[in-house]
Amino acid sequence: MQFNIMSADTLREAQKNPENYKDLVVRIAGFSAYFVELYKGLQDDVIQRTELAL
Repeated sequence: MQFNIMSADTLREAQKNPENYKDLVVRIAGFSAYFVELYKGLQDDVIQRTELAL
């Protein structure tokens, strides 16, 4: 089992300053990817899912 624990605020900061977050990895549909290499629409989706309340 793998958990992603990252705040939406940190992910938004990574969108604004990707050079400072080159090593930030997120889990997407069964694979891991560098957040700053994802296209903006997918980044926004990851942020939205991070903000969902259980």
